[in-house]
Amino acid sequence: MIKVLLENKADLYVRNYQDESAYDLAATNEYIDTCDALVEIAEKQGRIKDLASTTFIDIIYENQQSGLVGGYSPFTPLPWSDAAEEPAQRENAKLPDLQWFWLNEWKVDMHGTMDPNGWMVRGWLLLLLLH
Repeated sequence: MIKVLLENKADLYVRNYQDESAYDLAATNEYIDTCDALVEIAEKQGRIKDLASTTFIDIIYENQQSGLVGGYSPFTPLPWSDAAEEPAQRENAKLPDLQWFWLNEWKVDMHGTMDPNGWMVRGWLLLLLLH
């Protein structure tokens, strides 16, 4: 969709009468992939400040590590992280000031390659080489 808009020279930074940008509308409707694409384009064009003004997405991941004999290890090095893989806690997510509000409750992001429960397997492959 973004590719078609760019090919037709659409202005990705135009705002509607409520001062919402394409990014704001995509974020409100939880189109995470569209938001990511818009951010990438805005960064390349040096216009990231023009992209959003009313809506932002806060992503915090719950990380679990599988145990050696199955199940999950209680010793996950980073149980919660943000999109940059920095330590984060869902309970500590704060709004910048009193004029801000949460648009909706925290929920499982089912976009991408998730299993039916919202888990994405991303891990290390351990190969045992026997001689």
